[in-house]
Amino acid sequence: RARTAALLAGGRLLCLPATAGPAPAVVPGEAAGSSGEDALLATDRLLAPAAVVGAPALTLPWGRAGDLPVGLQVLAAPGADGALLALLDRLVPARELPV
Repeated sequence: RARTAALLAGGRLLCLPATAGPAPAVVPGEAAGSSGEDALLATDRLLAPAAVVGAPALTLPWGRAGDLPVGLQVLAAPGADGALLALLDRLVPARELPV
């Protein structure tokens, strides 16, 4: 917890993958197997730092791995929600957001 808080001190933003890999392909009628559960546990480890310190987080679509999307998670210090909103405004002007 202290290490994550220290990384976010001084107005810094921390960028992490939003998930442990690209989104899994969806196969209609097929249940998620153990590999899906492993991916979920790995993703939980990436999301935990924000939850543990109460940091605001923003997740953005950031590219593709083959045909599957990947995302970028950006964290700010607790109470620095405005910094993330300012970043979002610079990256994706309001006119480009879907309604």
